[in-house]
Amino acid sequence: VPFTHATPAAHVSHNKSRNNYFAIGTELLTVVKPEVVIGGGHPGSDCTNDRNLPGYDGYISCSDYSAFKAGNYSSEYVFVERAAGLDGGLSLLQGAQQAVAGGKKLFGLFGMETAGNFESPEPNDLPGTPLVSLATRENPTFAEATQAALKVLSQDPDGFFLMSEQGDIDWANHDNDYRAMVGCVADLDEAVRAAMAFVDRPGDAVDWTNTVLLVTADHATGGLLLDLGTTLGPGDLPRQDARVE
Repeated sequence: VPFTHATPAAHVSHNKSRNNYFAIGTELLTVVKPEVVIGGGHPGSDCTNDRNLPGYDGYISCSDYSAFKAGNYSSEYVFVERAAGLDGGLSLLQGAQQAVAGGKKLFGLFGMETAGNFESPEPNDLPGTPLVSLATRENPTFAEATQAALKVLSQDPDGFFLMSEQGDIDWANHDNDYRAMVGCVADLDEAVRAAMAFVDRPGDAVDWTNTVLLVTADHATGGLLLDLGTTLGPGDLPRQDARVE
């Protein structure tokens, strides 16, 4: 979801309203300046999707976006953004390597130009052959974003804290979108596995004696119902009826 959304922004910003996205983004990026910021909220390559336009609520101001794109903060941050035709996961992980090599912070800005969140992974209805496909490679996967964050944060000899959320599960459930929810949970599963693999890596000071990994739900949403009269197997998706308001 957008990096200025309530989660994760509540961990590193201060505002009387969760909806003041521009002010939250400005404080987060230019005052608090956490070591890693990765999320949705991309305003479009020409920043036409601004909060002042009718029918669209942006998540980063054009002034802040333009400043990072112009390299105004390049002495502190490596800035990586979604770009047409480029592999977002690869770009982000390369940015993390660059940040580590230069002793800098990392800001990764992705998402759709028509909305703040990423496109949800898409499960396929293939009975006996479970498969979740990516809607696009222009955004990193949740696992890749987690890996990039861990790569930068783990350079601190005093340890680190990472809050990492697959927030689109929330949005899918609000929309009663079972397929999107399945894809997002698979995305979460891969990220948790990536975090565990990071702790299990040999040859560094990070292990399970000095690391706590908490995996929890945000809250329950939506009203998803399954027809219990139908038996489903691996890779078998139920019929999904259109949402009734």
